[in-house]
Amino acid sequence: MAKSRPAAPPVGLLSLAHDRACEAELAEAIDAELNAGRLPDLDTLGRRFAPYPTAIPDITVEVAPLHLYDELSTVQLVGAV
Repeated sequence: MAKSRPAAPPVGLLSLAHDRACEAELAEAIDAELNAGRLPDLDTLGRRFAPYPTAIPDITVEVAPLHLYDELSTVQLVGAV
């Protein structure tokens, strides 16, 4: 007798849908698995909906020197009531 995989926990599927913003696509994939008589596998679906490394931009953030923040905190509006 073939060993069956445990079903993906619903919370894991909800988390995957939220984290990857793929609710509609994930629902279609789950429907396809269920229609084929298989239970959805969270690991397989996680790999399927993983972000493409090339789609993640490389961003460089230049941080301002801390003394500039001190200067900003002393700014006052002229004529403020």
